[in-house]
Amino acid sequence: MYDDIVMTKRKHSLVVEIIAYFCFLITFSSYIFCNRPTFDSSIVRTQLYGKIGMPLALSANEFFNEYKIYLGGQRDYFKYTTLFNFGIKFIFSDWYRIVANIDYFISEFTDSYIQDVKETYGAGKRDITQDIKITSLPFIIGIELYPISQQFRTFVSGGLGACFGNINWNESFRTTIENDLRKGGTHFSSNSIFPTIRFGTGIELGFDDKYDRNILSSLLLEVNYTFIFRYVEIFKEVSEQFQKAPQNWDKLYPILPSYLSLSLGISINLYRL
Repeated sequence: MYDDIVMTKRKHSLVVEIIAYFCFLITFSSYIFCNRPTFDSSIVRTQLYGKIGMPLALSANEFFNEYKIYLGGQRDYFKYTTLFNFGIKFIFSDWYRIVANIDYFISEFTDSYIQDVKETYGAGKRDITQDIKITSLPFIIGIELYPISQQFRTFVSGGLGACFGNINWNESFRTTIENDLRKGGTHFSSNSIFPTIRFGTGIELGFDDKYDRNILSSLLLEVNYTFIFRYVEIFKEVSEQFQKAPQNWDKLYPILPSYLSLSLGISINLYRL
């Protein structure tokens, strides 16, 4: 009960912090937009960019706690692939930009182990292999604010969007227990869309002081934190293979709800093509 209260307070605190952050961004961007300087081009300038990086701080602690206790698993972390990011920027002024971008990466694990079992209906061993694969494609529309316009430009960013994703969990095993209730199979398979929030900071390193006059614009270094409201009934199907499944298995579990990304890339000026 106490843990639930603490968790609820933390969630409320996170929501308040996110709302405050976006209120600041909206207020600041409105001020900049109303006082933005003019620029030479008569059209909105556009840039394309691509980045590669690493997703960090991926976690699913609640899931792994249940997984290890009741399914006998050994693994408690996901492996992940390189993160790819592609996007477009609409430059309204040297201070203010609208951006749209998408990440792509895969998180997965394979866990093989022997489980010694003593159940009321029998005893024996299970040779189990668990495979879980999660594909994530967060799409974000947001803003970038540039306090200083120079060859090397630092910016802060924030945005909202949706994560298009797929989760697949398959279990296979051999058992020596006669009439074993556990059958394995596909425990979870779903294509879903989850609300997503992102904020971050970065720096554009112009290849020369005339970065806005060339096709090749800048080298990008960026750090982002992405929160995905990815809550699913991950244990609902497998609970049917237990005589007495835990009561909390019918709730929604957070699966990789957030990650920190460090990325490096380049941008090109479409309006110079």
